[in-house]
Amino acid sequence: MEDGSNAQFFIYEEEPMYTKRESELLQMYLQEHGKLPSGSDDDDLF
Repeated sequence: MEDGSNAQFFIYEEEPMYTKRESELLQMYLQEHGKLPSGSDDDDLF
C-alpha cells in the first residue's frame, strides 16, 4: 500500500452499536496479541 501499512483486507460489519462493537474487537485483539494494533495512536478509547 502507498501509505506503508501492512493491511491486506478488512471485515465490514453493520452494527447499530458500533462504538460498543469497536471496543469489543479492540479488547479481543489486545487479549490475543498483548498490544493494540499499530495505527491506533490517535484513538482515545483507552
